[in-house]
Amino acid sequence: MQGQTPSVYQLDFTKDYISWVWSANLQTIVPTGKQSRISVNNQLRSSLFRQSSQKDNWRDENTLEVYWQLPLSGRFSTRSIIESRIFSDDNSGRKFNKHLLAQELSWQVNPNIALKPAAGMALEESFDTADQGWYGKMGLEVFRLNMGEYLNYTDASSVIRAFPG
Repeated sequence: MQGQTPSVYQLDFTKDYISWVWSANLQTIVPTGKQSRISVNNQLRSSLFRQSSQKDNWRDENTLEVYWQLPLSGRFSTRSIIESRIFSDDNSGRKFNKHLLAQELSWQVNPNIALKPAAGMALEESFDTADQGWYGKMGLEVFRLNMGEYLNYTDASSVIRAFPG
């Protein structure tokens, strides 16, 4: 495993006549063993809109992605996935949460092609209705596949979120 990748963090603030916007971004990769690593990506955007009425309106969105990756062999690796998105908007009255907990297995078919099936659990809450169900994904990654005069880079996936009941 290579050395630790430097963390990236960014804080921004912008203001105009009626709004204030705060943005934050954090990205880091930390080795957790001889070959394993954990990746964290968190993005936050919070906006305050001044209104003529007495109540100001907030709009917030936070996206968190955490991945723990472990190579199993030269052809196989596994990745634990935690994803979360929280959104609220006072102006429209909309609020929703989406969370995902899944496990992905990557199979390197050849040096340029990998299959990445994943399965897990999905939780969602929107319009004051909470729901939980299953998550399934079939991924295909093509990396630098030489097709004559053309180098193919493809990342395709099919995702199913099933919420029974």
